[in-house]
Amino acid sequence: EEMHRVLNEPAESPETVALAVRVGRALGDPEGTGPEDNPLLREQRAEARAAERATANAATARELLRRRGFPVSTAFPADLATPDHTMLA
Repeated sequence: EEMHRVLNEPAESPETVALAVRVGRALGDPEGTGPEDNPLLREQRAEARAAERATANAATARELLRRRGFPVSTAFPADLATPDHTMLA
């Protein structure tokens, strides 16, 4: 019944997401599986972690440059050349 509700909900809500997570864990735990066992979810989670790292690294670099007296554009790091931008990741 719960899984039917999650799959047929017209839009995700915090309640249905929590329900899907709970059902997923209930099904995966006995088998010893989780989100990292799914290639799509594993890739999406890795991308999210990389984006979070890049954002944090950019903030650190911005603050370091400002503290050392270098002018930093408001567009930083988007205004960096691609090779320099990817180094933040």
